[in-house]
Amino acid sequence: MNQYLYYSLTGNHEAIYQDHHPGTHEGRVPTSWYQTAIYTPLTATVEPGQVGPAAKSLRSKMHMVHGPAPTEITQEVILYPGVKRVDFVNRLHKKETLNKEEVYYAFPLDVPDFRMHCELPGAVLEPHRDQLSGSFTGFSGIQHWADVSNQDFGITVATREVPTIEFGEIRTNEWSLEYQPKRSAFFFYVMNNKENTNGAFWQGASPGGWDFLELHFAVTSHRGDWRDGRVTRFGWEHNAPLVARVIATPQPGPLPAASRSFCEGLPEHVITASLEADRGRSRLRRPVLRNRREVGNGGVVRAAGESAGGVFDGLGGAAAETGEAGGSENCLRHRSLSACDGAVHAVSRSRRARCG
Repeated sequence: MNQYLYYSLTGNHEAIYQDHHPGTHEGRVPTSWYQTAIYTPLTATVEPGQVGPAAKSLRSKMHMVHGPAPTEITQEVILYPGVKRVDFVNRLHKKETLNKEEVYYAFPLDVPDFRMHCELPGAVLEPHRDQLSGSFTGFSGIQHWADVSNQDFGITVATREVPTIEFGEIRTNEWSLEYQPKRSAFFFYVMNNKENTNGAFWQGASPGGWDFLELHFAVTSHRGDWRDGRVTRFGWEHNAPLVARVIATPQPGPLPAASRSFCEGLPEHVITASLEADRGRSRLRRPVLRNRREVGNGGVVRAAGESAGGVFDGLGGAAAETGEAGGSENCLRHRSLSACDGAVHAVSRSRRARCG
């Protein structure tokens, strides 16, 4: 799991891109046509990382010396007491090269009789079943998470930086229209330099590219399918981590004895995407709520807060109207919210509103 894979593709640009070959799409040759050498680190030095009440970790240092792009890799595996989640933080310092290359992170999983799903912007995709006839099956875009599950259990992998994924096996640029994943494995497609456009020829350490590349993944398991596992919430939480800040001097005002939240009582289909700070008055205002519905029903979103006159003061304004299409994602903007009785109110109606 979380394995670094480096694919070195033999052949110059003309050999790899066959623009007039009848069996290719716009010259894109499938990975299986290449003479491919695959490299991955074989040894590592492991040392303690974070040691504290909130998190504990191990750090591994790997040096992959073989192949055209030697790479220094640091991997941190983080566990949180009482939280069913494993975080992976990978930092790559890779030598740039003009040799054709692809980089993946592999997550082979063991889920029998599985179905796969991944989140797209505003939708959830099941490979093959949700694709139009003739659509591309070599890789897919991804927003926050991918899940493989059966009726009994499933495993979710959340990604933060990597926007592309392959299902079951590595089959970049394959155009098989009937492909269905046979293995419960995810391959996150990190980079390549073999496209005619849209990619740098040098991808690696300075001066040819990045000094380092940092990639975050998180893994959890759940009962039932992806809906039962609330995997959308897991993926969004991983992409909006809590940020701790040390405040040197005491702040005025009382705190409740028990734990509290700035937004309590939100329905399952609503996610608080952000709380914007009112910098002039040292309080939070204008929460941006993201409305994720599996089944469209209009209604009122009511979120209890830490006093309407404090945290949520000055929200006011007309209610926003948001779309209710199945699986859609809509925004309730700050101008749509009103505060009273210690709560934020946002009305959700049947007409789509533009989110910006």
